[in-house]
Amino acid sequence: QRPLVFRQSNRAAEFIRGDEQPDNQELFRQQGIILHQLFSAIRTIDDVDTVLQQMEMEGMILSLLSKEKIQKLVHRALNNPIAKEWFSPKWKLFNERNIVRKNGIKAEDKRPDRVMISEDQSEAIVVDFKFAAPHNDHREQVERYKSLLSSMGYPSVKGYLWYVYTGKIQSV
Repeated sequence: QRPLVFRQSNRAAEFIRGDEQPDNQELFRQQGIILHQLFSAIRTIDDVDTVLQQMEMEGMILSLLSKEKIQKLVHRALNNPIAKEWFSPKWKLFNERNIVRKNGIKAEDKRPDRVMISEDQSEAIVVDFKFAAPHNDHREQVERYKSLLSSMGYPSVKGYLWYVYTGKIQSV
């Protein structure tokens, strides 16, 4: 029988060491988390500034990542015509919502970043935001989301990976 082992989180270790300036990799990771939360909170392009202000008031935006820098990155990303369409008001939107399916005696749940349903419910689009380099697992993740949406009865399901930093949108 193995004893339990407690491990210190990276953030706690940084605090104890007194690291005040995170390295580039940590800054990149923190920025990705903030941007992911931002994109998950906005319904349309018009919501960006309001959500960003809310995040700033809640202390979610770090001093190392200025509101202006994030704002510029988000607006640049949303200039992509495909992304701009995703953030238009025409969709019924499900941001960060669990999809639960019974799998034998267990329940399986998945949480896509953004699911958009057309007004007549004939089309569903699932988008997963990525703030890292492309990886094969990303495609598999979106394929699972598409499968779940198809099993829910949507006749046309499209899936995309959006690598926000590079602006690359991959159809899955």
